[in-house]
Amino acid sequence: MFEKPAGALCGDAVVDQGLNAGDVTAFRAELANPTGAPFSSDGARRCEVISSAHVCSVVDLTVLRRKLAAPSLPPGISQVCPAALGT
Repeated sequence: MFEKPAGALCGDAVVDQGLNAGDVTAFRAELANPTGAPFSSDGARRCEVISSAHVCSVVDLTVLRRKLAAPSLPPGISQVCPAALGT
């Protein structure tokens, strides 16, 4: 599990203060059925991990999965989500 830096942790879609398999599961559910399994409002503000210029996508999910791989694979998580930026 990847622990959060100071402030909100981008990629923490289930808002449990860390990056783990639960976040990947939440991302997959949201992407597969956005109206049936939406992120919470806090989760939606934390799902962007690669660029703040887009809505959460399969690109964010891929970066999150690579971060959680053992060993961790690039590219890394960027703290660009609205929750981390205070926007």
